Amino acid sequence: MQDMSGRINQDTGHAAGRLEIHAALPILIGQPKPPDVMTLQLSLVPILYLLGAGQGAFLSLMLFASKAGCHAANAYLGTLTLLFVITLFDYFCDDTGLTAQYVQIQTVLWPKEFFFGPLIYFYTRELTRPAQIPLRGRQWLHFVPGFIHVALSWAMLLLPPARQLAVFGAVPDQPAPDWVFSFLLSDLEVPLTMAQTVVYLLLSMRLVARHRAALGDNFSYTEEINLTWLRNLLIGMFVIYVCWFFSHLLFAGYETLGSLLGVSMVLLIYAMGYMGLRQPEIFRRVSSPAEDAQTPAAEPAPAAPAPDTNVGVDEPAGEGAETPAGKYQSSSLSSDVSELLLADVRSRMQQDKPFLDNKLSLPQLAGLIGISANHLSQCINEHLNQNFFDFVNGYRIEEAKARLLDASRQRDNILTVAMDSGFNSKSAFYSAFKKQTGMTPSQFRQQQGAGPAEAAGG
Repeated sequence: MQDMSGRINQDTGHAAGRLEIHAALPILIGQPKPPDVMTLQLSLVPILYLLGAGQGAFLSLMLFASKAGCHAANAYLGTLTLLFVITLFDYFCDDTGLTAQYVQIQTVLWPKEFFFGPLIYFYTRELTRPAQIPLRGRQWLHFVPGFIHVALSWAMLLLPPARQLAVFGAVPDQPAPDWVFSFLLSDLEVPLTMAQTVVYLLLSMRLVARHRAALGDNFSYTEEINLTWLRNLLIGMFVIYVCWFFSHLLFAGYETLGSLLGVSMVLLIYAMGYMGLRQPEIFRRVSSPAEDAQTPAAEPAPAAPAPDTNVGVDEPAGEGAETPAGKYQSSSLSSDVSELLLADVRSRMQQDKPFLDNKLSLPQLAGLIGISANHLSQCINEHLNQNFFDFVNGYRIEEAKARLLDASRQRDNILTVAMDSGFNSKSAFYSAFKKQTGMTPSQFRQQQGAGPAEAAGG
């Protein structure tokens, strides 16, 4: 994310820190120097920055140490949170005057902007497409601009403090190579980081959208894995970034607006960190054939499957839409055999009722039946024109209907019926039930004459 502290300091705000730098220039350039004593201009705002940085450091440590969820995703998010800890410390240094007294602090903390976008993207990708092995080969190229930025910025440490201050203060008529640093770290850096961040945010939002669209092919539930919180946070970041862009163009010099936008961005990242700690691992990483060959013994497949990138959300038949028959023309499973397998699947669903497991996934059901996940998906798609989500929830709705009409269960409330039928929540049950029957569970129970509608029902 655009470093709101550094960029706003230069372009729109954090005027206190910037004015102190300009005030320090005459002293370092030739006027008498005050006693070499560090002084801090403490107030409520920088104290809040420092407390926020401490909280962020603790959150980052928790993400790195967490054994729950996806470890690689936690590592990306922990690194991202750590960068925003540095951002808050940068705020603190500006507001307390430390930057003006020791310009090397700003020189060291400055180069962060080109890392935010790639880290957000890789975190999102790790949650939604873990089959992609992280940071191998050319994938490191995503971080090359960030490393170049660090090298250029830290090269300024070779300059005297007065010249570093002149670069950050955009003092005119600077000698070489100072004017080059000023151009690269101001005039060129701002549009480049803005463009880069927008691109990575849009790519991340596209990954989440594709993930949400494809859930139905692999899962019988969406709670905790639809990444609604991540989608909303990414949209929030994008909105804040657009606001910052226009504030940079239209409201330059309004430090309050700049600081509010910067702190808002940091708060969103912290919210992402807390939500990331709670996010369970969605997909099991798919190992390569070489890695499989080196594995001494097969491990049981976990509950969550790897996404099937060859299977998309079912589209209504029509012009331009691929039919199930055409979709599986190259499959090794013939249509006749697929139909026989589907009959076996239906028999097992009715007899063993695996759909009562509220976390049932495509690989789990395939393992129970003894076929591959791809073949199971083909059976359902090809002959029922349904995805896995609708197929399983159809059995859950029938189970719920039987329970709603069972005279011995008339005292059961709607939530109990939903949970006992394999649903994770009352809202998911209501949505699926109304989609299939056109009425709420309570209306169905009342219409069938099994008993009075529940006061707490739908």
